[in-house]
Amino acid sequence: MGVFKGAQRSLFVIAVLALIAARRHRLALLAAMPYARLLAARCRAVDAGPGWACWYVAYDAIAFAYAAHGATESRSFFI
Repeated sequence: MGVFKGAQRSLFVIAVLALIAARRHRLALLAAMPYARLLAARCRAVDAGPGWACWYVAYDAIAFAYAAHGATESRSFFI
């Protein structure tokens, strides 16, 4: 749809929504799998352990919040 800047950001949003929906429907967790695979690939790319996945999730959350704030300030639909 052209709303998100890249696939990484859209996968992050889908994973967050999947975690929220999983409270009612456990199968919703399957929607978070592409983001989990992306995290694993990012950790392997820099030869880091799985503990770095938490850092990457925090980084993605901050980047999304910053982009969403900028989109609302500029009244744009592009995050």
